[in-house]
Amino acid sequence: MNLLPQRVQQWLKASRVRELSLRVAPPPDTDGLAYLEYGRQVTPSIRWEALDDFIDFCETDAELREVLEASNLDRKGFKELYMHLAAMGLNQWVDDHLVALSTLAYPESLVYVLQSRRLRTDPTDVRASLLRYWTGVATHGRDPDAARLFPQRRSHVPHHARP
Repeated sequence: MNLLPQRVQQWLKASRVRELSLRVAPPPDTDGLAYLEYGRQVTPSIRWEALDDFIDFCETDAELREVLEASNLDRKGFKELYMHLAAMGLNQWVDDHLVALSTLAYPESLVYVLQSRRLRTDPTDVRASLLRYWTGVATHGRDPDAARLFPQRRSHVPHHARP
């Protein structure tokens, strides 16, 4: 049984996702010290190392691990999924979220992406839905695990992951 209150756990998770996101793809509009800290020293090898750290982090999340196992998504597949999202134009920042990585870090959005790929949903629609969602999280402070993410997909979320 985890003794940390749910809000604290959510904050810790969001903070870690942001930290790793900054290492994978620093925001383009960083300036001054932030640019020096995250921009110039981020080489391709550091980005791949950060992506490996991100995958390690995701594998420690029980709900995400269940989704990864249920969909037979290994580390290579996880990296390919990240690259797919980046190629769709989702390697962009919305407030504190690097959309591609935040999408992979939460069960609801990960399930949505996996199902969209399986159903061959138009990538433009997937991109628009994810950008709308993460903009709403940033604007309204919604919980990224909220079932409101994509209600039409709710039935595909593991029962224990539902609020």
